[in-house]
Amino acid sequence: MRLVHPAARAQLRRRFAGPLLVVAAALLLLAGCGDDDNGPALAWGTPPRVLTPNDLGNDRVLRGLIRNDTGKAVRVTADDVRVLAADGKRLPTAATFIAGYAHRMFPPTREPRNLPDRERERLGDLAVIEPGQQAAVTVSWRLRNSADRAATIDFGAGKLEVPREPSRNPRL
Repeated sequence: MRLVHPAARAQLRRRFAGPLLVVAAALLLLAGCGDDDNGPALAWGTPPRVLTPNDLGNDRVLRGLIRNDTGKAVRVTADDVRVLAADGKRLPTAATFIAGYAHRMFPPTREPRNLPDRERERLGDLAVIEPGQQAAVTVSWRLRNSADRAATIDFGAGKLEVPREPSRNPRL
């Protein structure tokens, strides 16, 4: 490429413009191609359990394992997790990717803006799931009424169905 005018009026020389456009078009076409597994990115590792707290009839807690069925690492954050009702509307949701409790190193009002990924993984805010690997997940949501039901959990990297049948021990 050669500038033939000052930068404000820069132009490509015509002999380079045609091949450059062909290369740009090819790159755009290839951007849509790649490692597409033609399948869902996530799957249930084991059938999840949906539990109902004794004193909170419209609240549900799902515990399970999600598995990465792609050929590359999948990054899922707790903030990206959404539970969708059968009618497609979003329900109030919270999620974590650890099976227990982790103590934060900072008070909630003075937590650093950008925690390192390793710390976010330790706290359950982030899961980086390698191909074929699993991660623990706990998702809670609140139904709008007793007739409502959750149908789908959207992890951002993939959607999974919420089991219709209650677990054998559906109460917490």
